[in-house]
Amino acid sequence: MDAVRAEPRRWRTPNRPDRGPGKAAGAICGRAGTSDVVDGLVVITALRLRALVVTSDPDDLQHLASNLHSKLALYAVDGGAGHRP
Repeated sequence: MDAVRAEPRRWRTPNRPDRGPGKAAGAICGRAGTSDVVDGLVVITALRLRALVVTSDPDDLQHLASNLHSKLALYAVDGGAGHRP
């Protein structure tokens, strides 16, 4: 029987997530006087990627973007049956 030599385990610190977008979303919400950090993340990500945002709530997103002196590319859609007024 052949001997099997085990390699020692090398422990690595797991990669930490990028906290930059989260901090930026919190900052933009604070500046705009809102607490919807999900909208803040959408705005920050869309501006960084120069992406079109399809949304049923364009006013809130544009309000956040305007606090960064930026304008989002938005495509507004009807919220449908499950949309809250």
